[in-house]
Amino acid sequence: MERLKQQQLRAFLDFVLGCYACHDQEAFVRYLLHGISMLIPAESTSYAEISLESGKLLDATRVEPSHVEFPEARQIFEHYFHENPFVTYRQRTGDRSAIKISDFLTQHQFHRLGLYNELFRLVDKDHQMAVSLATPSQIEIQIGFGRSRRDFSERDRLLLNLVRPHLVQAYQNAQAITEIQKETALLRRAMEMGNQGVVVLAKEGRIRLMTRQARAWLTEYFGSRSQSSDYLPETLRSWITHQETQLAHADDAPPSRTPLVLERDGARLVVRHLCEAEQCLLFLEERQTTVLPASLEPLGLTRRKTEVLHWVAQGKTNAEIAAILGLSPRTVQTHLEHIFKKLGVETRTAAATLALGWRPGAEAAQGKSPVKENRLLG
Repeated sequence: MERLKQQQLRAFLDFVLGCYACHDQEAFVRYLLHGISMLIPAESTSYAEISLESGKLLDATRVEPSHVEFPEARQIFEHYFHENPFVTYRQRTGDRSAIKISDFLTQHQFHRLGLYNELFRLVDKDHQMAVSLATPSQIEIQIGFGRSRRDFSERDRLLLNLVRPHLVQAYQNAQAITEIQKETALLRRAMEMGNQGVVVLAKEGRIRLMTRQARAWLTEYFGSRSQSSDYLPETLRSWITHQETQLAHADDAPPSRTPLVLERDGARLVVRHLCEAEQCLLFLEERQTTVLPASLEPLGLTRRKTEVLHWVAQGKTNAEIAAILGLSPRTVQTHLEHIFKKLGVETRTAAATLALGWRPGAEAAQGKSPVKENRLLG
């Protein structure tokens, strides 16, 4: 049985440690292509993601050195997909260990293949060895090695089989970290949009991330969920499905996507649906449709000015506010001018928008001045 020499073992350990240090998929592929050649010398090294369903190479496929891959190489590989002994063997057996072309074909037999004559002959790669990484989908990840003169040895095969479990785990680690990074970036972008609740969904509808504010609003507007906490309330899930179906199966130009709007207790919740790649986002925003004078007191207004602002937010004219509060229209206008100055706005519409968007206690939670905070909302 083949055994590793001390120098080979040291190179093996160094390479494995480097694999586990890769923090995303791109870094893993880059390190793999450059680092594994120190372990298993080859004239070319490739990382290929192959759809077993279609025989197509996915975009992540890479070859080093890059000049080995010519523009038509992918098309030729896909055209002769059925001739590739590596792929057909793995489809038939499920074995993902290290295998060589010479395990299946003599040199003469290999040279008769269209795959060889139109691809490997052009890059002068008579000898091939490859190992496969398992994935949960119908994607075959194949790491291949090519040489022109000398076939791969059993020691090369041993090294590749020994390193394979580490490649599998390092790839899964990098994939998980990549997903987390994507979700974090999506959430950060969403939170920059303002004071909104955000839900990040996987493609199958499972909740991956949800802000505390979003969870609170879902409970307030949809009630406690009887379903698993990993999924949205049934009503909301049905609305999302309807939105997606309209675009996916339309016989004519579909209508534009409209937000879901729910009303309760003087407030309105607006839910917007955005899909990006394999994930979807829900943006939730609540606006007050009525406002009580007491809730505006933290804005630093007097009781009377708070009452005036309350009725402005309800759409009342100066004359109507004067009649309600027993004041003259001129006095109401004077109060309004003071309110505008205090809140840093210039119109009654801006003041009303600020009042309706004001949520009591927001300044305490965020450590900000109530007036400065709500000028953003106006």
